[in-house]
Amino acid sequence: MTFDQRQEYYLKGIYPVEALSEVKDGLVEVRAKTTFLHTSAYSKGKRQIRVGVTQKRWVRKGEVLKVPFRHVWSHRRQVAKGHA
Repeated sequence: MTFDQRQEYYLKGIYPVEALSEVKDGLVEVRAKTTFLHTSAYSKGKRQIRVGVTQKRWVRKGEVLKVPFRHVWSHRRQVAKGHA
């Protein structure tokens, strides 16, 4: 899959990111455009061995992450009515 550099992308449909690489082994590198709290079962692009182990940490603006490409959306997630 190729990414258009002019297109806006969102990690999990919420956090704006810039796509930096093509998809390789199901992963893509992205650069965070804002600071956000990220919860993931992946660490440094590797899936955690133990089931249920998640990593929670603050991602700083400009930080590069390696994430599964299915988590990078080309649109923002819709918020259900009454939840905004």
